[in-house]
Amino acid sequence: MRGRLKADLISRALETGEPGEAVSLDPELRDLERLASLLSIVSRCEPGPSEEAQRRIGERVEECQRRFLQERAKREGDPARRVRVAEPWRASYAAMAAAAMLAVALVVSSVVLTGPGVVSVPPTLKLAEAEAWVFATGDVEVRPPGGEWSRQSPPFFLAAGSSVRVPEGSRAELAFGGRNLARLDSGSEADLMAVAESGISMQLRQGRGYFRAHGVPLRVFGGGLQAEARGTVFDLNLKGPDPVLLAIDGEVAVEVLQGGTGSEVMAEGKMCTLPDLLGEGGIASLIEDIRADVLLDEWLLWNRLLDRERGWDLGVLSEVGEPDTAALEIARMESGESPQPQPTPPPDGGNGGENPDGEVGQPELSLEGTVQKAGVSLSWEIRNGAAQEFILLRSAGREPAYPGDVLARLAGGARSYLDAQVQPGTTYSYRLAVRHDGGMVYSNVVKLSIPEVKPAMTLSGRVIDGGGGRPVIELTWHVEGDPRADSYALVRAEMNQLPSYPPVSGMLSWGFSPGARDYSFIDRELYMGYTYNYRVYAIRDGVAVLQSNAVSIYVDTSVIQKAGGQDASR
Repeated sequence: MRGRLKADLISRALETGEPGEAVSLDPELRDLERLASLLSIVSRCEPGPSEEAQRRIGERVEECQRRFLQERAKREGDPARRVRVAEPWRASYAAMAAAAMLAVALVVSSVVLTGPGVVSVPPTLKLAEAEAWVFATGDVEVRPPGGEWSRQSPPFFLAAGSSVRVPEGSRAELAFGGRNLARLDSGSEADLMAVAESGISMQLRQGRGYFRAHGVPLRVFGGGLQAEARGTVFDLNLKGPDPVLLAIDGEVAVEVLQGGTGSEVMAEGKMCTLPDLLGEGGIASLIEDIRADVLLDEWLLWNRLLDRERGWDLGVLSEVGEPDTAALEIARMESGESPQPQPTPPPDGGNGGENPDGEVGQPELSLEGTVQKAGVSLSWEIRNGAAQEFILLRSAGREPAYPGDVLARLAGGARSYLDAQVQPGTTYSYRLAVRHDGGMVYSNVVKLSIPEVKPAMTLSGRVIDGGGGRPVIELTWHVEGDPRADSYALVRAEMNQLPSYPPVSGMLSWGFSPGARDYSFIDRELYMGYTYNYRVYAIRDGVAVLQSNAVSIYVDTSVIQKAGGQDASR
């Protein structure tokens, strides 16, 4: 009776995952119960056994049941035998439980990790359907479909349709199975749109992502671009004013979502920087070779280190020299090793504190900076020595620290740098550093504020020949700053009426999608002897949030006889 009751309890635990509490279980049965719970976890991510394996397992189970029933029948028929028998089947079950526990421990240890630096999903893991494993160096924020943001501690599953946000100081990896993954830098936000054997789709809303595809189409949307790859590694950076796409390994098909003229294939080692206005040359004119300084970016070195530890192809990153100490220190922290202590940055204006008298051989750094239209222009001088490499640090809202705030690494002959990756309304602090006698020597701190760009729109128009001596009005307008508009409306009023939004009866309006700086339109529906008034409105949530100047133009056949047409703007 006792054996039958325990068998029922353990069967219930294996089938439902609910532990039995009516009777105290023997150690080996407790092991089997724990095994049931572990198997329920890993069964979602490990491929099931083949049909042949299932048949052999079934035959083995039937054989064990038959032998068990025979042994029990012998014991019940011979009371003395029931006492003397050592019940070898119980030891056999204990051995089976121990072996199974060991196997499950190996499976779990190969799947679960505390950070992307220690590695990830085994290559044999099948592509998960409609979900991904999330690993990170710290907590991340998750928003399920239709839900609210909440903080979670990896590892965990992320369902398709969910969003993930990586706070400052953390980095995350979304593993889809095999070598298909997406890594997100600090301050990034992304939507997991779809995960299936037919393809993986993500939207990068902000920040920076490093994506690897292996045999499965991987599509990433972000910054007005769509990048699609299969067996390719690429990097998409939305942290600057213009999106930058890098083809790290293999080819990437890139397409501009608005105003594009089809897709272009970027070969390995190419980069594309997408401006606000695409231009006549299209995407092809924007594709160029990846510069050497771009490949020295700390984020790329960090990803290279992880991929190299897994034995994966590195593409153009294999051409970069060995990562410096900064990248290696980050990797050691991710893998649980103790990082080497770093020198504390000196007070503002200090030079390391090792040689306050400024003796020969102790470098002295002087950093200056100015805000320009293209970004922040930095220049520096070095005295009492030379440097093989300059390390430029940048942070927002605090003094920069090494190695977490590395902006760029420059050759020893460099004396200037243009930081074009700045955001309006943000204050940045810069500091320069060089290595000296096993330590670091720092420059003064330069703090610069990037002014806000007040949104504005300028409209101009003129009468030109539309063909056959018929006049038409050509209208152009320029958008300065970011009015955060959903669309633009060009409104026309006739004679003495002034344009307004929403248009009143008798007015005409046209809608234009935002995303560019310059727009144009030709108004052909005109009457001779009429005066037409125009104005552009930026529309957000159905409300006009910004308007341009008004332009009035009188239409007459005589105006097209003048060279260049008649200009009108005020």
